[in-house]
Amino acid sequence: MTLGVSGWPRGHGACEHERRAPVRAYGRGMRATTVAAAAVLAVLCWGEFEHWRSSRRWLGTARGAGAGPEVVVVLGYGNRGTRANVVNRWRVRAGLRSRTPGARLILTGGAVAGPVPEATVMATYARRACGYAGPLATETASRTTWENVVNVAPLLEDAGRIAVVSHALHAEKARLWLWRLRPDLAARLTRGREYRFGEWILAKPALAVLGRRGLRAMLPPPVTRAAGGDTRRQHGPMCCVRCVRTMCCALSGVRS
Repeated sequence: MTLGVSGWPRGHGACEHERRAPVRAYGRGMRATTVAAAAVLAVLCWGEFEHWRSSRRWLGTARGAGAGPEVVVVLGYGNRGTRANVVNRWRVRAGLRSRTPGARLILTGGAVAGPVPEATVMATYARRACGYAGPLATETASRTTWENVVNVAPLLEDAGRIAVVSHALHAEKARLWLWRLRPDLAARLTRGREYRFGEWILAKPALAVLGRRGLRAMLPPPVTRAAGGDTRRQHGPMCCVRCVRTMCCALSGVRS
């Protein structure tokens, strides 16, 4: 046997390196997997948080239930066929679980993506598949969220409490439209039960991105006074509490 300078057999260092190489590669792979898993978890948690927070925004200011019945408004989603697709089926179930005894269900949505109005296919699913036998009204002319709100507003005049149901950021958008259109009705808004932890968890990040983009386009950035007396708009994802209060006062004709 030929010995090296260190007294070990020649080639021993190379063999040791070869034995440790798989261990190093495994360690690098584990670190990369851990980082990737942490990034995915962070994205999913962000989506959950955005939906949870959105479900609590732009609610009414009226204390307690009004004299009229509770009304649950379910916003439709583009439906190509004559049967409710998976999104509309989920929205109907979310609307039904948002009800209290005696509440009225309103389904809204026109024939946007298919031959049958969204409200009609949702009503059929609610009656036949979910066994719902309570009061129900449909609005079948709307083609946008704004039209949903405009066309449903006359059906809400006698409502004591109003819940809008869709995925959380879409429902928030409709509540904001109602604040702009009819602040007197918006004051009766209450939370629906569309948000559940872990439900649609893989889709929530994408829905949050799209929803935030739509809300950002609707909300004016808050105005701040900079040095020198000029006013600048501070751009951010949502207005501050003071700006929200100012907007609500302006919509209701109250001087802030």
